[in-house]
Amino acid sequence: MRGHLVKRYKGSWSIVIDLGRSRDPQTGFLKRGQKWFSFRGTKKDAEERLSELLHRYHQGGVLESSKLLLGDWLDRWLDTAVKPWLSLRT
Repeated sequence: MRGHLVKRYKGSWSIVIDLGRSRDPQTGFLKRGQKWFSFRGTKKDAEERLSELLHRYHQGGVLESSKLLLGDWLDRWLDTAVKPWLSLRT
């Protein structure tokens, strides 16, 4: 996997990470996957962040955080952690 930087405006960069190509199930065509991150700072700092993201991806880490809302997470936590404990005590 590779990545590159795109200058947006003074002091702002876009970090683009190429995720490879995959076949679109609806059309059957190959689509290029990319993940974009916004970064504010110098080009050197953006290059360091790019190398960190690439390293994390190669180690099997997640590039983006989950889009799980706090309320949904609390409901899941209540079902998996609290309710089984309460049933043991009553």
